[in-house]
Amino acid sequence: AVLVDFTENPLLNLPYNSIGFDNVEAARLAVRHLLETGRRRILLIKGHEDHVFSMDIEKGYLETLKHAGVAGDRRLVLSADFTAAGAYAQTLRIMSRGVKFDAVFTNDEMAVGVMRALDEKGKRIPEDVALAGCDGLFYGKFISPSLTTITLDHDELGRMAAELVLKRWERKSSPVRVRLVPRLEIRESTIGGKKT
Repeated sequence: AVLVDFTENPLLNLPYNSIGFDNVEAARLAVRHLLETGRRRILLIKGHEDHVFSMDIEKGYLETLKHAGVAGDRRLVLSADFTAAGAYAQTLRIMSRGVKFDAVFTNDEMAVGVMRALDEKGKRIPEDVALAGCDGLFYGKFISPSLTTITLDHDELGRMAAELVLKRWERKSSPVRVRLVPRLEIRESTIGGKKT
């Protein structure tokens, strides 16, 4: 079997090949960038608590803050349901509780909900709150402000998965685990009008 967009699961004790993204590194890239822009109170809105992606990005988030000497605040780690509506509700909820934050890291879809909530509360992006997503979805370039994101190359994932299947059948080699490296795309939501 070739499991696609999958990270290792120690409970799965059958031989399998897997190819996925290094989601821990994706979080490291985003949080490091937000720290470099001077942000220190970074809100993480992850998906479901027990989802592998959620666990991976929380790990990268916490590691990066610790490495930078920034104290973690458990109130700044929220779970939603991977939807814009869920992130919108969570953002409004934390703001109503008076918890301060100057940046948000989430996935691209949830970032749209965060944008809506911040706009409703009169918060400017990125002047008041910087925002970074993860996935590299196409619409991130076209929303305003354009969304800084961690790009996960799904075309490459598919190509390599197909290659892995063919090579596996040809050589009958031992199981392979491949993690694709994510890439940071800096746009207006973290640095204003300046783009790189």
